[in-house]
Amino acid sequence: MIHDKVTASMTAAIFRFFFYFSA
Repeated sequence: MIHDKVTASMTAAIFRFFFYFSA
């Protein structure tokens, strides 16, 4: 993967958003 940092940031943001919305 080229954008490893970007992907990690996006994944973390999505996961946090999903968790926050689901909570």
